[in-house]
Amino acid sequence: MRNKDLNSIWNEIEQRQSSQEKIYQKIIYVDFLFRVYIGSSGIPTKRLLLLEIPKQRIKEFDAFSAPKGFTLSIGETGIKHEGYAACIIQATNSDWNDVFTIVAEDILDNLRKQREEETYIFSLKQRIKKWRDFFKDNRKNKLTKEMIVGLTGELFFMKELLDKGIRQAPDLWNGPIKAAQDFQGNLVAIEVKTASANSLEYVHISSEMQLDDEDRDVLFLVAYRLEKNDSSGITLPMLIQKVSEMLTEQQKTRFWANLICLGYEAEDAQLYNEGYVLKERQVFKIKNGFPRILRSDLPVGVMDINYRLALQSCKDYASEFDEIVMALTEVEDGEA
Repeated sequence: MRNKDLNSIWNEIEQRQSSQEKIYQKIIYVDFLFRVYIGSSGIPTKRLLLLEIPKQRIKEFDAFSAPKGFTLSIGETGIKHEGYAACIIQATNSDWNDVFTIVAEDILDNLRKQREEETYIFSLKQRIKKWRDFFKDNRKNKLTKEMIVGLTGELFFMKELLDKGIRQAPDLWNGPIKAAQDFQGNLVAIEVKTASANSLEYVHISSEMQLDDEDRDVLFLVAYRLEKNDSSGITLPMLIQKVSEMLTEQQKTRFWANLICLGYEAEDAQLYNEGYVLKERQVFKIKNGFPRILRSDLPVGVMDINYRLALQSCKDYASEFDEIVMALTEVEDGEA
């Protein structure tokens, strides 16, 4: 199920909500290790995520409420299920529903990979802790230079797609959800790497999943080189504004929710006055023979691989930006 489908289900549930007392919920993701429900309660509605876990593990979770973000409570399962209880994660208030959707997607994206109880519970606890810590003080520090450069590259890529008429570009953006690639459709995915350097010789690959096309028909690697130039370059707030102006109202909502979850808020714009100029872009189409490390290459027990990839070694797989546009138009949208 794609993220936008999850949001559509929430919208459908919220349209049915008519009482402050009643909770509407719907089971989703039946292929997870344990049952998962989404729902809402109250007027105005607050979105919630209900995750079944074995009852004997419930003591590992502590209820809490954050002023911003979400709350966690322990309750009954969505449908009576002997031996199971539920972690109920809910938006603090309706104003945080869009941000909460990003949190829920991140939690679910990680749980989807787990097939054993221990790793499932561990992953759930880790993702809850990550987001609880974030919302405790998400304005403590501004984005690091590395984060600014990475986000700038992803937004440059999104803008280029929008300029080419790919209106679904923001819907493909994973933002703060650490999925395998930065932009993912059902069939096409694109990993974006960005460097602020004098030359574009290497990119850093942070997992064995990033260049794995096993679950995709088409996978691209896009590498950008930015040059810092405060006089003629574009700042992060300027780029965000340019992209935002190209989006529909619904896309803007999710776009800004992603930015908040990455640690950027509009009122912090004055903190980001460094300008960047896009100096170079290289595009590669990932296929058999491309220099990379895959999941299938690793011995049992080895994981979380990261390495530097020399782009010179990838020249036989060089592609054009328009091939990405064609893939998203013909393969992803099914027009071929």
